[in-house]
Parts: sequence; C-alpha cells; structure tokens
Amino acid sequence: MTKSVSTPLFRIAFLAIAAFFMFSGLAANAATATVAPGKKVTLSVAANGTAPFNYQWKKNGVDITGATSSTYVMTGVQSQNTGSYTVRVYNAAGSALSDVGSLTVLAVTADFNNDNQPDILWQNAVTGQRALWLMNQGGGFPPASIVNLGYVDTSWQIAGVGDFNNDGQTDILWQNTVTGQRALWLMNGIGGGFTPTSIVNLGYVDANWVIAGIGDFNNDNQLDILWQNSVTGQRALWLMNGISGGFTPASIVNLGYVDANWQIAGIGDFNNDNQIDILWQNTVTGQRALWLMNGISGGFTAASIVNLGYVDANWVIAGVADFNGDAQIDILWQNTVTGQRAMWLMNGIGGGFTPASIVNLGYVDANWVIAN
Repeated sequence: MTKSVSTPLFRIAFLAIAAFFMFSGLAANAATATVAPGKKVTLSVAANGTAPFNYQWKKNGVDITGATSSTYVMTGVQSQNTGSYTVRVYNAAGSALSDVGSLTVLAVTADFNNDNQPDILWQNAVTGQRALWLMNQGGGFPPASIVNLGYVDTSWQIAGVGDFNNDGQTDILWQNTVTGQRALWLMNGIGGGFTPTSIVNLGYVDANWVIAGIGDFNNDNQLDILWQNSVTGQRALWLMNGISGGFTPASIVNLGYVDANWQIAGIGDFNNDNQIDILWQNTVTGQRALWLMNGISGGFTAASIVNLGYVDANWVIAGVADFNGDAQIDILWQNTVTGQRAMWLMNGIGGGFTPASIVNLGYVDANWVIAN
C-alpha cells in the first residue's frame, strides 16, 4: 500500500499594511507619514510564512543599497527622503511585495529657496527695510546671495516664518506692534521673486500679546502659533486649522504664567522626540533655559527643564534651526549693542545641549535685526 505525503506549502502571506512607519520609536501604523526634517524614521515589516526571510527595501521602486533587514532606519531625514517605500520579502517559496508607504518630509525651517539650508530673514527697525540672506553652509556659513525684500512700515514686525499652507514655500507671519493686527504673507518662493502670492488678515489681538514662535505642537501637520503676554507673563498656544480652516485657531491652550522677564526665544525639537520644545531667555539676568515638552498627550507641559547657563544679556537669541544638517537644532545669536552675530552649532541631548562649536558671523549694523 502506498502512503501519500503532501508537501507543506511555503509562502509569505500578503499583509493589509505591510510597511509601518515609526517616528523615533513611537509607532504610527499608517500608509502615509509626514515628518519634520532632521527626524528619525523607521520602517518595519512583519512577514507571515516559513523562515528564514530575506528583505529588500525600495524607494520609488528602486532598491535601496544595504537596506536588507526587516527594518529600515533613516536618521536626520531631509526633503530628498520624501518618496514611496516598499519592501520585497523572500523565502524558499518565492517573494511578496508589501503595500506602499508614502513618506513626506516637510521643508527645512526658514528655507526660502528650497536648497535644504535654513536662510536668515532680516528687518531694519529704523527704516523698515527687509532682506533675506540665502545661506551657504560651506565656508563659514556666508550668505550665497542677499535679496532685498523692500520696505514695510516699522510698526509691522516679522513674527516668524514657516510653511502655513503646505505648498513647500516658507511663508512670513507679521504682527503690528501698535494696532495688534496680525497678517500672513503666503509666499511665492524663489520662482516668484520671494513676493507674497496672497496676504491673509488674521485679525486683531491686544498688542501686549506677542507672537513668540511657530511650530506643529500637536503633530497634525499644521503650524501652530505660540504667544506671550509681555505685561502679565501669560503664555498661550493657538492650535491652528491651517488653510482649510481659514488659518483660524481650532483651539486655544492656556500655558499659564511665567515671569515676564523670561521671554520665549525659539522653538524646535531639541531632543529629537518629535515634540516641539521651547527655548527661553531672561532679558535681565541673561540666563537661558530649555523646556523639553510633553506635547499634546502631556497637556503641553514641560517634561523637564534644562538650564543652559548665562550669556551676557546684550546677546539675544535670534532664531533656531538645523544650520549644518546634523539633525540637531542650532541657535542663532545677535548682539543688540555691537551688531555682532554668531551661531551655536549644538551637540543636542547626547552632549548636554552644549555648543559643539561657535561660528562668528561677523558684524551687521545693530539696526538690522534677525527676524527668524
């Protein structure tokens, strides 16, 4: 009598969503993901079938050299990492291709000409002239070129920059220090001569309230607005609706009171946990500090506070961005008396938030103020 033996079927099961995005270890199982530049992004796959498995990750259908494990990690992502990702999994029975995962990396902060270098925006407090330094990372961070943006009444001050309508162009947020009116220039970028394609009136807010920073605090891919009251010390956060909501706040978060001598000097993700942190400076003592924030799940409170020490109060923090492309937020400084400018290229959390090096950017007339 002959005994029949059936051969086991070796196969890789197809998955509904085979490639998952994770942001600095926080899983977000989704077919699409949008992240800020400089972040860590991990793609992972789970295969069903008979081991062993082999893997080949692809970007836009092309094999990624060396990406042959069940996870693919990208650190310090930039715009060139934007694309469609898949992974082909192999075993003895054959292969299967995962679903597509689409990654979008947002524009670099203050990158007006889309060259992946943060640029420096200036305003003259006396004449009202505005200018843009298109920066060149090599050779000591000199400007590759300087663009004259014309004159605007000096009561209008640049409050911040960012891509508010998600068109890949850096826009300019304004506040009128006399009337309290706020407005948004949706910019054309380099192709349009750095002119506003449209101007959005954001209405009036008491002039004691000053816009202190711009960033995506609740990770909804809309830029939010951080406020400080220069008289009372109260701080608040507008979680914005974006272009579809007419650039209005979806909700307003009260962040409480801090002594008015402490001013918000900049915002950015200093410890690479995908939460926007807040950099502070004391205008009287010169002390600087960093709030490492909890984000929306922690009620927008500080998880910890880092003392950055004291710097002469004539030196004012003018802006923050990753100027050297190492995925660490750097600090831009200006001396309000001498006009000297400098840049701290930072070590990040691993180096105790200290400067790895300091770059002297030279002297510019003190009437010119960096507006980043």
